[in-house]
Amino acid sequence: MAGNPGLRPLAFGEILDVALKIFGRHWRTLVACVLVPTVPIQIVSVLVVLSIAPEQFDLSSGTTSPSEGTDGAEIAGVLVVRLLEVLASILAWAACFKAVADGYLGREATVGTSLRFGLPKIPRLFGLSIVAGVLIVIGLILIIIPGLVLMTFLSLAVPALLFERIGILGAIGRSFELVSGRFWSILLLMIVTIMALLVVSFVFGLLLGGIGVAVAEDSEAVGAAVTFVAAVIATAITTPIFAAIISVLYFDQRVRKEGFDLQLLAEGVGEQGSYPTAPQAPPVPDAGYSGWQPPVPPT
Repeated sequence: MAGNPGLRPLAFGEILDVALKIFGRHWRTLVACVLVPTVPIQIVSVLVVLSIAPEQFDLSSGTTSPSEGTDGAEIAGVLVVRLLEVLASILAWAACFKAVADGYLGREATVGTSLRFGLPKIPRLFGLSIVAGVLIVIGLILIIIPGLVLMTFLSLAVPALLFERIGILGAIGRSFELVSGRFWSILLLMIVTIMALLVVSFVFGLLLGGIGVAVAEDSEAVGAAVTFVAAVIATAITTPIFAAIISVLYFDQRVRKEGFDLQLLAEGVGEQGSYPTAPQAPPVPDAGYSGWQPPVPPT
């Protein structure tokens, strides 16, 4: 294992390096994993909102609330579309995690395999998102610090749920277990990652919004198109990168704490879904880091 820099304890910068290299190698697959489930739903969402509350796409006014004339049936229609957006986003997240895991373990990452892997995981991921969201919101209400603490301890719950085939509460407990002992470094990684991805989303939104205002300031159709394109581009970039960083962090914690090697990871991720009850001896870090390369899958 010492000869494989991808399966040894990684430093802060190395985790980012590995995640970005995986994204660079498999960006077509990862972007497709996002676009295939989300674009059709986003198109429907834009059309529904444009027909019910077109003022929301007025770039010059910045209006975001429905008009007073919107009835209950129209609001219900918007809520249904929003729910479909959430479910499509969950599928995209699960597919990206699977594609990243395959790339990390030296397997072939494909869109079809990743989406098929994520589809049956939607109900549990939806439940996990609700539970984790409620806990984090409560923490933020109590004062910002508890919310950040909970966010960090819950950061590995999604890959644990996906790759270890455990329940919602089990995934939360597993995330706490993996994060413990490296809380501060993982908190720093989360803050840096989230801030960077927010900046990327803001820049795309600001740039495309400025273009839309310049082209047709009072056109709600142009505003709808700009909103759609900005959302698609931002999501297609930020979702795979964030999934790559969290996945690499998850694998790094298992390698660091449980001494997992390539064979055990390859047998467990998405297949057996188990992890040893008694951790193995942690691996010894290499003396240097010459850059990550995808491992050769075991035979």
